[in-house]
Amino acid sequence: MGDAEEVNPANAAAGAEAALAAENQTEASEGFEPSQPMPFAEFLEGVGSSHSVRVADMWKRKQQSYGGFENELLVPELLLYCSHSSCNGPRIYRYLRGDRSFSRDDVKLLATFITYRCSNCQMRTKRYALQLTRLADGEGRAYKFGEIPLFGPQTPTRLLDCSAATEIPSSGEGAARFMVWASAHSCTTVVL
Repeated sequence: MGDAEEVNPANAAAGAEAALAAENQTEASEGFEPSQPMPFAEFLEGVGSSHSVRVADMWKRKQQSYGGFENELLVPELLLYCSHSSCNGPRIYRYLRGDRSFSRDDVKLLATFITYRCSNCQMRTKRYALQLTRLADGEGRAYKFGEIPLFGPQTPTRLLDCSAATEIPSSGEGAARFMVWASAHSCTTVVL
């Protein structure tokens, strides 16, 4: 990730504000108003990029050691797919790093990158680019610019191993040899 290009938070915030305004205008014109806010963890786990969603349990007011207060982004545990060979399936990811502070009471907007790491292998990470707007009582509006690895269903490594053959015969002796190979490699699903 060292080669990743840095993003200017001010430019990112301006772009997200424009996207939020356009979405809010579209929702208002279509008469759409979500009935309940989505849990923040569910937003991170299951919503793709370029979406703005009203979320619950996004932030809390936290007392600091010096006596002041700070509004802090909550970072719930996530259930995400881990592709590491020791995991190869859904695993718990926990917050690793990223700016979580709305800093002052008058600050309602936070543009941040947050990184989660697999708790099982400690090798795979998931990074989110977010813009978060604080609303009342821990709720907020979350906009996801993107995530790495990309959002979407993951293909298990075992299934990828099954598709490693460059030429899959559809009939005859070649098909029989392939089925023996697939069986030997513990392939349970083969699509021809």
